[in-house]
Amino acid sequence: MRDYGRSIIHRLYTPEQNGLCERFIRTFKEECAWQHRFDNLTAARATVARYIEHYNTQRTHSALNYNTPRQTYLTLCNPPHQQAA
Repeated sequence: MRDYGRSIIHRLYTPEQNGLCERFIRTFKEECAWQHRFDNLTAARATVARYIEHYNTQRTHSALNYNTPRQTYLTLCNPPHQQAA
């Protein structure tokens, strides 16, 4: 990564330091990659794109109070306006 001008935030070969990404990879493997047999790269890309769309817009997450990532993002970007007293 340093060759590309990027820094590494966690130590190599320590997945416990990168828990969020590691958990997503596990979920992706369990819910998508291991459920399909791809005939070619085009089919794999289409399936992965559909899964990521599902993951972000339809699949609820307990860490997000059972909202989807999209719902959480929209809430954080557009917080409800409070009326002046």
